[in-house]
Amino acid sequence: MRAQQARKTNAFRDVIQFDLNNLSEEGINGLPEKFDFIILGDVLEHLQNPDRVLKLLIRYLDKNGKLLLSIPNVAHCSVKCGLLLDEFKYTDIGLLDESHLRFFTWQSIAQFCTCAGIKIEKSERSYLGVECFGCYPDYGRLPASILQYVFQDPHAFVCQYILTAYPVDMPEKKLLAHNLDQLTCRFEDFPDFMLEYIARIRRHFGIPDTAEKKAVNNPYSFFCSIKETIQDLFNCDKWEL
Repeated sequence: MRAQQARKTNAFRDVIQFDLNNLSEEGINGLPEKFDFIILGDVLEHLQNPDRVLKLLIRYLDKNGKLLLSIPNVAHCSVKCGLLLDEFKYTDIGLLDESHLRFFTWQSIAQFCTCAGIKIEKSERSYLGVECFGCYPDYGRLPASILQYVFQDPHAFVCQYILTAYPVDMPEKKLLAHNLDQLTCRFEDFPDFMLEYIARIRRHFGIPDTAEKKAVNNPYSFFCSIKETIQDLFNCDKWEL
């Protein structure tokens, strides 16, 4: 039915419908030889064997063709907090969509891409607060120290990873290191609205703000902050950086 509706729009040159969970090794009848792009937007998590499907679809990429992937993050803070409260509730939509068969974190995405022999060229993210999709755990019941641990991880606020990737012939160890680096997430890369949101919930639970975290990540700022403590410890009248 959806294929018929898509054809009626005249927006596509052709529409071919098939079941990715039953994709044949011999190929897909009716497909042209190669594509410039293959887009898998929120698809892989619905498959029984996404590894196999991805490897088969790569065959249909042109020489300079690329994959566009969108993959949800099961390590989101709402899921983490829920698990700590013994909750794992499937929903109609979202990170715990009831039709999801596979779940990914940023590290497992890097490993998944590496095993398929694809190199992540670019990684972008969509963001989401803990109160997501109108269904979220009562995270306020968790100790502040636990919330601090969860909320200090920037990946905990990522909803989806959006990737541009392409097949390569590269040593597995080197490829994995590259893919992990591409997926690394830092608070300083967050949009302002998310930084404001995170600062607000941190203040609510008495958790140090991200600005303080950034200062600690800067060695000079860190040593400046503990200068008086060091002077007292070593009985130094003068100590310069």
